[in-house]
Amino acid sequence: MFEIFVDSLLLVGSPAIGSFLAMAADKMPKQQSFLLGRSKCDHCGNVLIWKDLLPIINHLWLKGRCRTCKLTISLDSFYIECSSTVLSVSAYFLIGGGLIFWLSMMLGWTLLLLSAIDIRHFILPDPLVFALILLGGLWASITPVLPSSDFIIGAVAAYAFMGSTKYLYRKIKNIDGIGGGDVKLFVAAGIWLGWKMLPFVLLIACCSALTHILIKMRSKLPRHLKIAFGPYLAIGIWVLFIGMNLESRNYPYFYRGWIVPLSGDMQGQPQRPERKQHFTKLNDSFTIFHFTD
Repeated sequence: MFEIFVDSLLLVGSPAIGSFLAMAADKMPKQQSFLLGRSKCDHCGNVLIWKDLLPIINHLWLKGRCRTCKLTISLDSFYIECSSTVLSVSAYFLIGGGLIFWLSMMLGWTLLLLSAIDIRHFILPDPLVFALILLGGLWASITPVLPSSDFIIGAVAAYAFMGSTKYLYRKIKNIDGIGGGDVKLFVAAGIWLGWKMLPFVLLIACCSALTHILIKMRSKLPRHLKIAFGPYLAIGIWVLFIGMNLESRNYPYFYRGWIVPLSGDMQGQPQRPERKQHFTKLNDSFTIFHFTD
């Protein structure tokens, strides 16, 4: 019951978390504190009162304008708040609650923050990407989706491929075609998803970027168009992450990389009857069992 309450609280608070991420995306690259200080209108500098800070609802109520100066407010915050809500709802209903849900949302919110920063400033801050890599290591150590070796190989393969591509492009074109942050984010993808999913991450990212470019071709584009590739990588990572966990829901018990079906014959699986089994419930879909002497 408590687990459901905590998960519900997180779902309800998702728009507010999105609002916080929008503020962080604006201030982090400027090296400004986003934990202290009051929110202000970008145009008139008026300090926003509490009802002006209600996520999503306030933007719809005021039609995207400042209450004081009536000038149009950027839609960035509104989009991030909506995206945060969509991420939370999709993760909860497609994956489930509990620890799995919380780790999933740490991934989703970090990807959302990285995407917002990359779109605005064309950078992927190292602290955020490294935090994503560490979270991926935690995810790989406690979840049954793939053997641990797949995540390790994924990190090495991601760095080797994206790093060499960046180097070759620089040598041939004499310009940077791939940012260093994109390389590190791809490494994080390898840790979270395993090496087999990396080609599909790139496929989804490239198709998403190409679709965006084709839509923008209605207007005149510069010859050397600069696009932020991080958001498209983030889309690929999140889509495949959800898909992998949906597939793994049919295999809710595991032991050190061994996937054991919930029902059916366990013949061929490692048996240790002489040891006590201890069960740790992650959520309704996954339960870790381990043995002690």
